[in-house]
Amino acid sequence: MLFDKFDISLFEKKEYEKWYSLMSVERRRRTDAYRAESDRLRSVAGDMLIRKNISKLCGTAPENVSIEINPGGKPYAVDIDIEFNISHSGDFAVLAMGKNQVGIDVEIMRSVNLKLAKRVFDNVELEYLFGCKSEDIDFNREPDSKMRLRFYELWTAKEAYSKYTGTGLVSFSAQEIHQCKSAVICSAAGDEYYVSVYCGDKSEYDTFEIV
Repeated sequence: MLFDKFDISLFEKKEYEKWYSLMSVERRRRTDAYRAESDRLRSVAGDMLIRKNISKLCGTAPENVSIEINPGGKPYAVDIDIEFNISHSGDFAVLAMGKNQVGIDVEIMRSVNLKLAKRVFDNVELEYLFGCKSEDIDFNREPDSKMRLRFYELWTAKEAYSKYTGTGLVSFSAQEIHQCKSAVICSAAGDEYYVSVYCGDKSEYDTFEIV
């Protein structure tokens, strides 16, 4: 499995225009529809990461890589048997690519929303998040730094797995995440970001970092 990332704050105008011009009409339309410049930058950065890395793997020029959108809204490379997934948050766009289906999610670690946690995490995940039994959980407490890290470990793993399966956010317990981490779920935390990748194949597992 290949992992790559790009900091959109480093995008120079000429470089942005170059990669924007290589995008398909549909992907440019979607990019232009974003009101915020940061969203447009992340969109072009994602396309750039796909083209650059397929170009390296296949020995073809980036402009010869045709990227289209399937009915479910997911990008794919035309006539190239490579699976990939992209995610972006804050200043980062990230890419996971391999021979088999992959899912990736990156999140900037903002304050923890315990109401959201209550809605999307199961009891096993909540016990891991709070570090106590379900009957002792206090949703009115002030989250500490350890809880914030655990929240994004859970959230990105669930998002990565749901993007891998294409089924939306699904229940994936903290216990399963820890059992699988060295095999198919791999995670990394930087000072501000947390990223998780689900590759579904132990032979494709690799290490990576987000800084």
